[in-house]
Amino acid sequence: PNGATANLNDVRAAWQTTADALLRNVANVVAADLDAYTVWKHPLIGPLTGREMLYFTRYHTQHHHASLSRKQGTATT
Repeated sequence: PNGATANLNDVRAAWQTTADALLRNVANVVAADLDAYTVWKHPLIGPLTGREMLYFTRYHTQHHHASLSRKQGTATT
């Protein structure tokens, strides 16, 4: 593969490693604890519980993934 493809594969592998680690760690959290504490104070959207931060992170990551996928399609055609 060319350099761009190899780099993209590295990014995908790192992304998957991080996602897998997050899922393993979240699996050990008691569900009630996700709502019990404010754990982040986001500068724009304010204080967030663990559950809210996970939802926000999921949405935000999907947004960036879609953007990168569109850019990749544009760059490879």
